[in-house]
Amino acid sequence: MPTRTLLPLVLALILSACSKHETPRLVSDAMQVPKGIELAEVRQERGEVEVFGTVRSVQRASLAFRLMGNVNSVAAGLGTQVAAGDVLATLHSADLEAKLAQASAALNTAQRDAARERVLAEKGASTAESVRALEDRLMVAQASVRELEAMLSFATLRAPLSGRIASRSVEPGDFVGAGQVVFKLEAGDRLEIEAPIPLSLASSLATGGELRVVIDGATLTATLRELSAGADAVSRTLSIKADLPAGTQATPGTFARIRLQAAGTERLLVPASALERVGQLDRVLVVGQEGTVSRRLVKTGLAHDGQVEVLAGLRVGERIVRNAAAFGRIGGEKLQQTAQP
Repeated sequence: MPTRTLLPLVLALILSACSKHETPRLVSDAMQVPKGIELAEVRQERGEVEVFGTVRSVQRASLAFRLMGNVNSVAAGLGTQVAAGDVLATLHSADLEAKLAQASAALNTAQRDAARERVLAEKGASTAESVRALEDRLMVAQASVRELEAMLSFATLRAPLSGRIASRSVEPGDFVGAGQVVFKLEAGDRLEIEAPIPLSLASSLATGGELRVVIDGATLTATLRELSAGADAVSRTLSIKADLPAGTQATPGTFARIRLQAAGTERLLVPASALERVGQLDRVLVVGQEGTVSRRLVKTGLAHDGQVEVLAGLRVGERIVRNAAAFGRIGGEKLQQTAQP
């Protein structure tokens, strides 16, 4: 039988025997460990579940014209850094400009007529009713000019905040409808993570709490800012927003992983430095009763942050040699023990 086939079988038999192994007496804290050798205790913690989210800018905007029309010019491209108030694009507005000129002329006429009628009324050559009628016409002309000026301003799209152009979906000559999004703008000075959280994990979350997140291989601590009050009826998830630390270097849209502790998923952890790798097998140096040290095969799982999950072969509270590579001795030797002071 090939060696590769035998190794998993041997490991299964040994781990089965380990499950019947009595828990050794804990080593006294007064035990004197040889110089350069450190001990660690097998500890238990809740397992982690990863949920996935997206990095976003806290300040962002989707921009659209309030008028329909053909695009005249586009002043900003993808990735362009813009300041609040900068012109991003304009629409052809010759028809609005012509209407505004016509309304302005009508306003001038209404102003002259109203002024002349007031003079005539003061001389008794006109009635108060005629003055009021011309003043009403003047107010209508003024309102028409203000309306057209506002519509003409809508033909120019400006940045509402300083940031970078994240999306552009318009070119000169394109026809756009009112409300059609043509730019997406993001201010990258403050970043957050948006993510859907399963209901089974949401009970342990509270606004202001800390979340451990991983972005581009870097582990960061985010602060939960928003937690939706109701769950999505289809996905059975709650939406959250968590602020990333100031100065975080990440691109909006980047994939992020959020690590949450889940009840009922307890696991045993040991330092990665406590493991000895022999072929396809892992083993640790266990400190037994009377200070003896013996090697024991273990079955390992996932590793992260310098810790390795142990699936079989150890129990909570057992002592092991932390720096197995430095021990370098055959198992079974006693560690020196001194009396309690």
